Amino acid sequence: MLHARRPPSVYSQDDPLSFAIRPPDVETELERRARIQREADAKRISDIIDEQLKTDRRNYDKSKQDVRVRYPPYRPLALFVHPLSLYPLL
Repeated sequence: MLHARRPPSVYSQDDPLSFAIRPPDVETELERRARIQREADAKRISDIIDEQLKTDRRNYDKSKQDVRVRYPPYRPLALFVHPLSLYPLL
């Protein structure tokens, strides 16, 4: 037999959402089992999605490349041309 545990707030009369999410007052055993099965399926799917999101986040974090920032800006020697080097030696 399937059992679904509900947090105490679901049964609270002060909780405004408790009326919307509580099971119907008149519910047959067959309807109750079907509802509990749907809730279990929804929970299982939610857990699969959560695990996939965690895996994707871990993979994204691993794939990020480190960026080296240099100050003052680094200029490779091959690209730097001194103005006096444009004139031939006399």
